[in-house]
Amino acid sequence: GSALNDAGFSSVFEHWCRIHRARVDPAPAGAGLLRSLGVSLIERGMIDAACRLAGVPMHEALRQDLLGFRPGEVDESLESWRVSEFFARAPLDRLTLRHTVGLADRLRETEVSAEERVGDGLPESLEADIRRYGLVHFKLKVVGDDEQVCERLSAVARVVRPGAGDAARFTLDGNEQFESMHELADSLARARAMDADAAWLLERVMWIEQPLPRGRSFDSIACDGITRLGVPCIIDEADDSIDAFVRAVERGYRGVSIKNCKGVFKALINAGRCALSEGRLFQSGEDLTNLPVVALQQDLTTMATIGIASVERNGHHYFAGMAHLSEADASEACTRHPDLYRDGLLQVRDGQISTASVVRARGFGYDGPVDVETWTPAERWSPDVLLDGR
Repeated sequence: GSALNDAGFSSVFEHWCRIHRARVDPAPAGAGLLRSLGVSLIERGMIDAACRLAGVPMHEALRQDLLGFRPGEVDESLESWRVSEFFARAPLDRLTLRHTVGLADRLRETEVSAEERVGDGLPESLEADIRRYGLVHFKLKVVGDDEQVCERLSAVARVVRPGAGDAARFTLDGNEQFESMHELADSLARARAMDADAAWLLERVMWIEQPLPRGRSFDSIACDGITRLGVPCIIDEADDSIDAFVRAVERGYRGVSIKNCKGVFKALINAGRCALSEGRLFQSGEDLTNLPVVALQQDLTTMATIGIASVERNGHHYFAGMAHLSEADASEACTRHPDLYRDGLLQVRDGQISTASVVRARGFGYDGPVDVETWTPAERWSPDVLLDGR
């Protein structure tokens, strides 16, 4: 728009490039992700403003080249990527929800004591989650010695199998807890040999996420043995720069996570790298506890636009729906997106969530008003406010 031109920038993408190069590229070790978050907040605001100004959804803005997306300016190998053809396809209108199973999460209803039970009518165990939402995709946190890994995999399998059956699929999140790929491969091999339920689960693993500490993720010795895992391995926390995925591929990784907090254009650039790999490389959708309205819907829009069919979602079962929003914001969101929300809660049917309305919103995932005046100013934040609502 004219404001960007007045500032000396020809497009949203060019403005992002300059900010990213100034703030993220020179980031000291360990600061890349944090700086990316700051840049992504500006980036998302610019994308939303451009889409609203043009009166089109994000996907259409990319298709019409309204954002000036030029990935070849960041990675020369992408000069040959036909961006217009990639975005000519329609965004996904449904995503499979990949349900997070944390290390402390209760698996069965009998494990939830009377003292712990919240009693708000929502599921409080994995068993209840599967029954209510029809879940078939799961993300499991794994950590500890061989016996702990085997015990957790086996316990989850015994809960999932009766409810989801052979349609069940899993991803494993190593959470930076393993010192080498050989260590993880040995642990999984022993679990497979020790227990039939664990073996059943491991046969259905789609990929493994970030098993090594981020500081050792590209270490050639630590990465040796990555092919022994038998499934693709992806980086997440190690994805702290625009070329991190390229460096990871050189070490045998095949995938990289998408999170809006790491950057939307960065995710689009990595989409190009995957497209040119002819199926060898891929992106995964991983959540960072996105909540309605803006953060969640923008994240879903990015996933649907790129075409990520299985997306980890966890905000809906760790937070109380729209309790953090004003009544006006919650009501407006439910009215505009009845396919996504019902009674202030995320709708999950047959293990899927609808993105039909968010990808059509004339903005970046949301085109309604946001009642900022009702929000609690940062200087008045407290633990009670963050836990109980606005």
